[in-house]
Amino acid sequence: MINFLKQFYGVLALIAVILGFIVAVIFAGALIVGPDLGTDWAMAGGEIMSWGIAIAAVAVLAGLIIIYASGSHSLKMEKKPESEDSN
Repeated sequence: MINFLKQFYGVLALIAVILGFIVAVIFAGALIVGPDLGTDWAMAGGEIMSWGIAIAAVAVLAGLIIIYASGSHSLKMEKKPESEDSN
């Protein structure tokens, strides 16, 4: 189950990043073509980005499930055993 969630998370995160890149290219193109056509491009980019945000939110949820199902994550504090050298 955790392996499936890791794959699911990875795919969704990749899709969200690719959509963000596509929107950045669309916005750059909108600046170049000018106000008439650029407005339409920017509006389309905003619509695409709203889908990207929703996909990223689902990816974050999958990531949180992975973290808490596995019981270990990078922010977990673990007490290290004391060594004999420290006084």
